[in-house]
Amino acid sequence: MGSFIDRIKNSQKEKKMKKLIATLQGDDIDAVVSAIETLQEIGDILAIDSIVKMLSREAKSEITNDEALGPIVKAALEENPDTDLDLFIKKMNWDEGYRKIRIAAAKALGALGDRKALESLIKVGLADIDEEVRFEATSAIVKIKGIDPEKYGGVKNIPLADLLAG
Repeated sequence: MGSFIDRIKNSQKEKKMKKLIATLQGDDIDAVVSAIETLQEIGDILAIDSIVKMLSREAKSEITNDEALGPIVKAALEENPDTDLDLFIKKMNWDEGYRKIRIAAAKALGALGDRKALESLIKVGLADIDEEVRFEATSAIVKIKGIDPEKYGGVKNIPLADLLAG
C-alpha cells in the first residue's frame, strides 16, 4: 500500500517540477524567480540543468546593445520630446529583471549543492557584469565545495585560485 501512495506523490512532484521548469522559459520575471525559488525549496537535483540555464539568461529586448541604447539615453537627458522613454524604461526594467533571475539561479544552485553546477557557476556566474550575481555565484561555489569563508574573512575575500581549486 505504501508504494502506491509513494507513486502518487512522485507523480504529483514530477508534474509540479515540469510545470515549474516550463515557467522558467517565460517572460514574467517574478514568475521565473518564484519558479527558481520553488525548485530550490523542493531540492530536486533534476532541476539543476534548468536552473543553470537561467544563470546566463539575458533580456529579450528591442534594444540589444549599448550602441542602440546610447542615443536614447542622450535624447532622454536632453529632454527631447521625441524620445521613446517608454522603450528606455522597459529596457532598464528588463535588464533588472533578468539580473534578479541570475541572482536567484546562483542562490538556488548553491542551496541544491550539486557539483555539476560548478562549471556554469565558475564560467558564467563569476564572469557576470553584476557584482551581486558574482557574489551569489561565489557563495554558491563556496557552499558546493565546502569552503569555509571565515577562514578568509568572508566570501568576498576568497582568492579566485582557491575557488577554482579541486
